[in-house]
Amino acid sequence: MKMAVMRRFLAAAPFSDHTLRQYAASDDLAMSAFEYAYRSKDIAAAIGVEFDRDGMLLPRSSTPEKIASKLPKKKLGALEYLVGEFRAGRLNTRSPELKKRDDAYQPFVDRLNGVPTTATPTPSPAAPAPPTPPGPSQGVSHGMPPSGPGSATGGATPPQPEPPSGAGSRGPNHPDTKDTLDLSGLDYENAPLNLKLRYFELRRINLGNLPIASAILLRSVLEATIKVHFEGSATPATGELSAVFKVVAQTYGSEKTLKSTIGAIQSGNAHKHGSIQWFNLIAHSADASVTAEDVRQAWKVVNPLLRRLLRPPLQSAPATP
Repeated sequence: MKMAVMRRFLAAAPFSDHTLRQYAASDDLAMSAFEYAYRSKDIAAAIGVEFDRDGMLLPRSSTPEKIASKLPKKKLGALEYLVGEFRAGRLNTRSPELKKRDDAYQPFVDRLNGVPTTATPTPSPAAPAPPTPPGPSQGVSHGMPPSGPGSATGGATPPQPEPPSGAGSRGPNHPDTKDTLDLSGLDYENAPLNLKLRYFELRRINLGNLPIASAILLRSVLEATIKVHFEGSATPATGELSAVFKVVAQTYGSEKTLKSTIGAIQSGNAHKHGSIQWFNLIAHSADASVTAEDVRQAWKVVNPLLRRLLRPPLQSAPATP
């Protein structure tokens, strides 16, 4: 239960680095390993997590997604640092930092909480600035969340202009910062009316509010686009998604630009976002859960294929009787 809840929590956390967010929401971060971190109450508290006896996040009146989205800046910084250490391979199930009886444990917890691990000398206001050349500050704890530029430098350097308010490492135009999918590059203007309407709805649906509906609509768009693409050809596509996709694999499976995409969709398991099994699980299982990030990952998988399918089919030689 805790693993499932934590995956939802991580997938919804507003990481400043979108690649870190993708890592945290994917199978690349093994929850069986990450469990060694959050099972410690000290580490869990540092990243804004508290469990009840049933393995659910507190408060029970909220959801893992809402709790993650409202993390204070300090706890979000601790979470980013913790996940980043796992991604870099510096933390694993054998790490002494995750073992309460080890000497490395408390300094690591202090680092997550923003407590300096060593005393930082504070210069006297009346003391003159040392005549040494400017260099990197040595008084900042390496585990502290990133701070603003110039926060630990001397006063000899003129202040640099601050970035615009609200600016971060992810610009406002980055697709992953939007509440909707980015359909740029898809030429669905000439699609049949009812298929075009599906694209219009897919472009406007709010992923955060309606992630399940978004995933099911994306499945419908993929299946309908395949059927329209092969309509009137020598190899019409009929049936449900798994059946019609066989025609796609037979026609375009050998193209270098689409080979990996087609393989991921057709052969991926239920944990592979954008695969047929993943779409079927979302559409048919009442126990399946979906986040906005799941839909974004699925979109990145099927997008290249949709671009090709919205163009006319390739001319092929007549079938041999």
